[in-house]
Amino acid sequence: MSYSIVICEDKFNQTCGLSNIIKDYIQFHDEFSDNILKVKTPTEILEYVCNHNIHGGIYFLDADLKYSVNIMDLADKIRNSDVLSKIIFVTMYDELIQLAFERRIEAIGYIIKDQPYVTFREEIQDILSISCKRIDEARKINNQSNIFTFSINNKIYNIEKAEIILVETSVTSHKVNIYTETNKFEFYGKLKEISKQYPYLLRINKSCLANPKAIKVADFSKNEILFKEGFIRHFSPLSRQKLKIELKNKLVF
Repeated sequence: MSYSIVICEDKFNQTCGLSNIIKDYIQFHDEFSDNILKVKTPTEILEYVCNHNIHGGIYFLDADLKYSVNIMDLADKIRNSDVLSKIIFVTMYDELIQLAFERRIEAIGYIIKDQPYVTFREEIQDILSISCKRIDEARKINNQSNIFTFSINNKIYNIEKAEIILVETSVTSHKVNIYTETNKFEFYGKLKEISKQYPYLLRINKSCLANPKAIKVADFSKNEILFKEGFIRHFSPLSRQKLKIELKNKLVF
């Protein structure tokens, strides 16, 4: 599994302090990306979430930001785009806890800035550990329910496994295309991450993941697959054996 970490804080010293603690933690946890996004405004964080199709991000939000979008509205918007998000409020005031409860934000943590460094660091590390565990649990539930989830422009789509034909890289940088029985969608994503999150999809070549249940014919003399709805894709020699195993008892070779 992998996790995106975003810090929204407009004070440089506090951003650096929080970022350094997180960097120290992820040095010993390979599942995290080395890139921690640090932003100063709600607009920046919302653009990132929408444009990168994040599912399961960990967001440290400075509750004392002074912008037209208040911190509770920002948390709501993040949740709408990233349904698996884990939100942590970093604040000077514990009154925020009651406000977040009233707004049904469901934050996973509240960290008070004005406390000894050692306890501040321990709280952040504990929250990172808990966040990863909760995100993993939610992803497993999604996988078990056979739902493929992605977002486009703040709109979340849930596609049944049985409807998926294939997912492949797009000509647009950092985007992928998903083909279903009735539609085609383009969204921000990486095949490597999609493959981990949805292991029932079979990588048939460097740029394509296929749903084995959508395969009509596999021609091993041409390294070619005919899918439902007439889609044709070539598979690589490296995927040949896995493909045969997946299609065992379904196709005559």
